[in-house]
Amino acid sequence: MSFQGERLRSLRLQKGFTQDELADQIDSSQRMIGRYESGDVDPTSDVVIRMSKFFEVTADWLLGLTDDPYGEMTEDDLSPMEKKLLAAFRAGRIVEAMAVIVDQAKDTEK
Repeated sequence: MSFQGERLRSLRLQKGFTQDELADQIDSSQRMIGRYESGDVDPTSDVVIRMSKFFEVTADWLLGLTDDPYGEMTEDDLSPMEKKLLAAFRAGRIVEAMAVIVDQAKDTEK
């Protein structure tokens, strides 16, 4: 796992920022932005977090752990328990939703 500098560069250009402008926004330097983008050095976790917050993308995407920059979930990402919980909650069946949570807590304690 290493920082994906080409993703940062592409995102920066897409949003219309120079390296200097990005550096100012995330409290870094133009030189370091260039080094991150070229892959010469990996940013610290604090810098990755500032980048992800500024660009509103996930740190996992900047690190190459996922191909989804926004971390959006689909129904396929949910477990059966999560689907049951959401269905009950959305239908306003709060007691049923709470029962699902309690059952999950009991299973976790075992």
